[in-house]
Amino acid sequence: MPTHTTTVQITDLIIAVIEEVEAQRARFAAAADAARAALWSVFAAHYPEVTSGDLAPGGDDEFVAASNRLLTGGWTTTDPAPAPPPRT
Repeated sequence: MPTHTTTVQITDLIIAVIEEVEAQRARFAAAADAARAALWSVFAAHYPEVTSGDLAPGGDDEFVAASNRLLTGGWTTTDPAPAPPPRT
């Protein structure tokens, strides 16, 4: 930062960073939701007798958490300076 950075400039920078993080979280959430929808669509095409009501209680939450971990896992191997995955 420049030597004479003002409080307003620092505040603006913090706000910009927070907005970028929120945008990246929203982008990840949308992509992850689309990936899960595609997976369920293909699964349902092969097993039409299985419905969403067939999941164990809390099963969807576990699936979302596990798929988020799986989807973010590749970042640590492809990004030379990986950032922590966004929390959703």
